Amino acid sequence: MLTLWRKWIAYPIGWVVLMVVALALVAAVSALGKTYPDMESFHGRYEAHAEGAQVRLEVEEEISVMLVNERGIVRDLVTKYGDDFQNVTGISVEDKQGQPVDFDEDRDRATGDIELAIGGGRRVSGLRTYVIKYTITNAMVGTNDYQELYFNTNGTEWQNGFTSFSARLLLDDTLAGRLNGQSACYRGRAGSREQCMLQKSGQTYRVDADGLGPRENVTLAVGFEPGTVTDPLPPLEGRSLGWLGIALTLGVGALMLAVSLIARAAARDLRHGETGVVTQFMPPKGIEPVLAADFLGLPERGAAAHLAWLVLNGHGEITSSDERPGAQPGPGSDDLSLSQRADLGEDLRLRWHGEGMTATLRRITELLFGMKETHLPLAQHRRTSDLAKAQHYRDSALEDLYLRKASHLGPTLLWIGFLALIGFGWYQIWAGLTGLGWWFLLAGVVSTVMVLYAVHVAPAHGRLTPRGKEVRRELMGLERFVTASEANRIAWLQNAATAPREDDRIHLYERLLPWAIIFGAERSWAQLVGDMYNRFPESPLRLPVLTLVGPAWLQQDREFYGTRNSRSRRSAWYGRPDIGRGSLATGWSSTVGAISDLGSGSGSSNSSTRSSGRGWSGGSSSRSRGGSSRRGSSGGGTGGGGGGRR
Repeated sequence: MLTLWRKWIAYPIGWVVLMVVALALVAAVSALGKTYPDMESFHGRYEAHAEGAQVRLEVEEEISVMLVNERGIVRDLVTKYGDDFQNVTGISVEDKQGQPVDFDEDRDRATGDIELAIGGGRRVSGLRTYVIKYTITNAMVGTNDYQELYFNTNGTEWQNGFTSFSARLLLDDTLAGRLNGQSACYRGRAGSREQCMLQKSGQTYRVDADGLGPRENVTLAVGFEPGTVTDPLPPLEGRSLGWLGIALTLGVGALMLAVSLIARAAARDLRHGETGVVTQFMPPKGIEPVLAADFLGLPERGAAAHLAWLVLNGHGEITSSDERPGAQPGPGSDDLSLSQRADLGEDLRLRWHGEGMTATLRRITELLFGMKETHLPLAQHRRTSDLAKAQHYRDSALEDLYLRKASHLGPTLLWIGFLALIGFGWYQIWAGLTGLGWWFLLAGVVSTVMVLYAVHVAPAHGRLTPRGKEVRRELMGLERFVTASEANRIAWLQNAATAPREDDRIHLYERLLPWAIIFGAERSWAQLVGDMYNRFPESPLRLPVLTLVGPAWLQQDREFYGTRNSRSRRSAWYGRPDIGRGSLATGWSSTVGAISDLGSGSGSSNSSTRSSGRGWSGGSSSRSRGGSSRRGSSGGGTGGGGGGRR
């Protein structure tokens, strides 16, 4: 299949392009929305107190902004976390001197979001500082295995950035005594897993992250021992499939390949369920050896068998300008190595004619052995394109015999598998890749190649027709005769009504040499024919060097067909356009940057702006004991929200 890379390489490249285009669209959507000049600073102070069955979080946000004929700012607070809501109470707004500032509060009953319009209705200019205070009475998140304070600070929905940012978390004595030593800080847009420096001093955690851009946030995660509180909020399970998605992606290709291999094995097993096979010493009528090889799924043996058939049926003759020792078939020739046989055949030439042959068979012979009525060296190198064209004619001729029903398994596997990979890949991008972007791409490419290989090895034909079953039985009977011991063959021949005389068996054995090549018994059969020549020297010697040529041709055809005893049609991919000539030929060079972004996990249909579990993969992105202090993301915690200028 690797020799046909120009035929199939467009599919994995096309899949990657489609995934990167989807990521680019997601990134473009996440970047939509008007932005405004940065605000001067955001400084958050968070005091955590164990209280009853939960943790009370006292929040103080100090926001400084340079206003230019504006009415103030808007602060949006998110209270929903998964299917639960946090209790946000005691909202107040002051200036830097502690004086109250007018604000309007609006709560959305459906989403739980709280919008604070701060500054009143009068437009002002100059530096303003607003101190927003509120209390969250149920801030702890966790399960029986771990608990954590996992919260967003400013949130991922701000229309502006902050020139200066800091956040400080203070724990009371009870909580400080239950720390498990795990903590983390994440910054960036929703879904980002970029970590920031979280400093610990006593019972205080502090982070400074100057230079936050629009929709960028800082999320803190601090872990506690199980049982720190009795009623934590359940962690939010993200939609991302993570490593399971990678495994399922590979599973698509593996499933298509398994179906193809099972069908291929069924097509190979001609003996499955067969009864009543009668030993035959004559080949079936109406099918030439070259087509019988394809029918049995052994196309690599067809050319050598066809060469023997040409000579035995008077359609061709082999000549040699050099009489070398060992060129005579017989007991000694079986001891020669493959290279010695090839050397002996260097001067062999074939001259054939097409009288009595069908037009298709003449065309096959011409593509395999060259023009008729010409002495052509058999050792000359054959072009792969000619072999492929010959296989096409062989397939067409075999289909005309109607021995097998048509099979559309290959194209069906291609479209089902490839479309499934595209659809499932888009779903994973929508759900979020949680930092597995490069693994996602690699798994998709590997799975696509598996789908293509499944098409490559899928059987070209379907079930046998009644005529095909009859031919199969006859071939099985003939194979039984050809591969049997000499004693058994003599017994069968003596019991047959048309048993030939002993000295006539040489002609019978000659006629069966092409079929012996198909059944893989060419060496033993050549030995047998040589023995018969020695016993009956007065018989005409019609195969002086043919048994030396066959093995070399078999080796050449095995290299072309890629595998020994292949039971599938080789030409499945030759009708497909080369890369650059099909429908998936452009757009690759422009995707490198997007792939780089994908590898860092910075793109998702859910990562546009939302926080509090509405980001890249939801809230706690870890199902392990470590919680989000090990595998969290920006915007994945509780709270947060956004805001902007008024």
